[in-house]
Amino acid sequence: MKGSSADKIGMIFAMDARARLEPPVPPNYFGNCLVARPKFLERFELSGENGMVCAVEAIWEAIKSVEEEGALKGAENLGMVIKSAVTDDETPLVSIGGSPRFGVYGTDFGWGKPRKVEMVSIEITRAFSLAETGSGDGGIEIGFVRETNEVQSFVALFAEGLTSL
Repeated sequence: MKGSSADKIGMIFAMDARARLEPPVPPNYFGNCLVARPKFLERFELSGENGMVCAVEAIWEAIKSVEEEGALKGAENLGMVIKSAVTDDETPLVSIGGSPRFGVYGTDFGWGKPRKVEMVSIEITRAFSLAETGSGDGGIEIGFVRETNEVQSFVALFAEGLTSL
């Protein structure tokens, strides 16, 4: 997306499908049971005054579509959709990995709960990662990998956005 002037921007994020399958997968299932729904938005919608609202509405539509159409609808084509979006310089893709609701800090493989969780694949995919904080205070950890100048710009814009709330 860096330097892109595309008219559309794609968004994709993972959703836990265990409870959305028929029959549901047990909550103690140990494995990957995620689905995703890509949403494409006009650049002007995201960069406008109501950009955050547009993004939230797109995410909500994706969640509703999983609830209404079933978790596996379109799963057979998802790999090709993501591959074409990732390799298409015309339509950049913003990807979110993880979720504060996945409970990664509650996972214990027998040697205690983790002190810090990192999603190392985001270096390759350039996705953002989200998780609950390890302290359990209700906060959210945001992870991303970019060049130093891009991180500094992001931090400045993020802080500016927080102070304007």
